[in-house]
Amino acid sequence: QLFGSLKNRLDNTRALLDNLLDWTLLQMDELVIRMQPLNLYEIVAANIDFFHQTNDKHIIFFNKVDEDLKVLADHNMLDLVLRNLIVNSLKFTQEGGFIEIAAERISDEYVEVSLMDNGIGMSEEIAESLFDQGTMISTPGTANERGTGLGLKLCREFVGRMGGKINVSSQLDEGSEFKFTLKIPNQN
Repeated sequence: QLFGSLKNRLDNTRALLDNLLDWTLLQMDELVIRMQPLNLYEIVAANIDFFHQTNDKHIIFFNKVDEDLKVLADHNMLDLVLRNLIVNSLKFTQEGGFIEIAAERISDEYVEVSLMDNGIGMSEEIAESLFDQGTMISTPGTANERGTGLGLKLCREFVGRMGGKINVSSQLDEGSEFKFTLKIPNQN
């Protein structure tokens, strides 16, 4: 049990360092974007497998992405966006809660990915300011987890760099849903 807890803390520290390094590269305009067709289901499944093994709250994950769905994205950026959104949902979901990731085509050009949880939610004021450039919001999670507020800023920046948009809707005591768009590869 102690080993599992230590591993979880090390993984969270590594994720924080990854975020800080990516943010630094972004600020220096040295982050290279490699857009390519990717299987969204496989990337979501890999993230769910990782967090299923490392979360101490026994959160149940649902991957509702079509197994053949392809998106046009940078693999590392998409992975970071999913990882940060999952970490955020884990932080604010109580023991035994759930996180569901789904995706649907919303046009000939875009897929909308949604990550929904049944956590504690947030007020409308907080939801509206989550992605503001100048604000850094970090509140303790349901198990007193801490964060920096940097993860969601990176999500907004990376989704934007891949040609999409991100938003959140939430209700106190009912959960939150983050949605972001990704391009669909040309079918030629």
